[in-house]
Amino acid sequence: MTDPLLLPVLVRMATAATVVVGASLAAERAGPFWGGIVVSLPVSAGPAYVLLSMQQDSSFIAASALSSLASFPATAAFLLAYHWLAPRFGTIITALAALAVWLIVVTVLRVVPWTPLLAVAVTSASFALGVWLTPPAPRREGPAPSAGKQWFDLPLRAVAVAVLVATVVTFSGFLGPGVVGIAAIAPVASVSLGVTVQSRLGGEITAATMAATLRSMPGIACGFLVLHLVAVPLGSPLGLFVALVASLVWPVILITMRARARA
Repeated sequence: MTDPLLLPVLVRMATAATVVVGASLAAERAGPFWGGIVVSLPVSAGPAYVLLSMQQDSSFIAASALSSLASFPATAAFLLAYHWLAPRFGTIITALAALAVWLIVVTVLRVVPWTPLLAVAVTSASFALGVWLTPPAPRREGPAPSAGKQWFDLPLRAVAVAVLVATVVTFSGFLGPGVVGIAAIAPVASVSLGVTVQSRLGGEITAATMAATLRSMPGIACGFLVLHLVAVPLGSPLGLFVALVASLVWPVILITMRARARA
């Protein structure tokens, strides 16, 4: 029988591993656009907040959500760096360099006294700049050209991200809402996705996948804004549901626009 104390960690590990595998397969079989859509959905941060709401009050959830929202400029910088580095460098160098960019930016963001309005303004500007600096994902559908697949690639990456996520979850209980909010959207799944796609499909498709992810991320950022605003008045459970719905609006808009463009 599973230890109740281990269940939240196991759930988050399994969720993150599923995201990496699903996004990798989507990028490989359907194209970078769909890989970006999958990895930008709140299927990793969402369970983290659900588990957090079982331990903390709604004020803690609201403060953590604001911290997550204010950390998205670091996510945009990470995706932009990954997009630029992937076609030029190897898998490991690209991942480490992009992660270093995220750490530097998020360290700078930590010292800013964030308000909802300021967080929205800076996050919106960072995504707008990232979109301007990256081309849209190609409209190609169907399998991508393979690059040296190994049967153990995806399971290995899934295990790696699951272990990293378990570490974050284990230590997040000792941290305040500011650090918890950052940890919830740390690019663990994105790093694993980048490593997986680049090792299997090459740098160009990895760059396109990161550009697609950059365009899809405003949806989950909107979800965190909504969660910050409604967690206290509505309570954590209802607030999380409303935030989930809000986070799905933008991906649905992107999918609809793409379908119309193809038609």
